[in-house]
Formats: sequence, structure tokens, C-alpha cells
Amino acid sequence: MKNSKNFSWQYVHVFRDSLGDCTNGGLSSKRDIIMCFDGELEAIKNYIAEKNVKAEDCLYVVRRELWGEPHPYLTPLNWAIEKPASGPVMMGGNYANGDSRWHDWFEHYLPLPIHDRLETWEEYEMMSR
Repeated sequence: MKNSKNFSWQYVHVFRDSLGDCTNGGLSSKRDIIMCFDGELEAIKNYIAEKNVKAEDCLYVVRRELWGEPHPYLTPLNWAIEKPASGPVMMGGNYANGDSRWHDWFEHYLPLPIHDRLETWEEYEMMSR
């Protein structure tokens, strides 16, 4: 649910894979609780500047559709604001879930994948073989 500022936020809890970190040092490997934003990026950029919040310490909801169905995921806010140039962004194995407002955002309480793994194109090619 968006507020009058065209965005909303809440703290989310990170759920990690018990087999170890696969994020390549991503944000979700470093924090148990992360501030997460949903809504218009321009309004969020203004808010974090006003409140002195670091974009690299936050997540952002990316809303997309796959096969005609909603398929949202979370990514670092700084990557949503300015796309990383070094290579592909992908799921690093961790998930996040919020509080009771989670249902307002997604109409369910299921955790979402966090896409906070970043590789260079060379690393991607090497690991994809």
C-alpha cells in the first residue's frame, strides 16, 4: 500500500540458506534486518536524502510479471536507482519477509527472493559452463 508520498517502507527479515552464502558478498549476507522500499524511485530518492539513509543499506521491491503472473523480487536500492555496470544481478539464495504490512504489498505472506548477487560478465561466463 502506497502512502501519500507514492512509496512505503518496512523492515524485512532475511532468511539465509543453511548451506552457506551464495550472494558473492551481497547485502543480505551482511544483515538480518533490512529497510525495504516499495514505490516510485524518485520519491524514495528524495526521502532517503532527506532522512540521511544510505541506499546501499536498503532493499527495493522490483515488480515484474512472468507468464502473466506477478513475480516480484527484492534487490539493493542502490542497484535499482543506478543499474550496476559490472554484470548480471541474480538471486543469491536468500529470501526476505516483512511484518503484517507485507500482505498489503503483495496480497500474501510468502517470503520473496533477494537478487543481490552481482558478478562480472567474466565470472558469469566462467561459472555458467
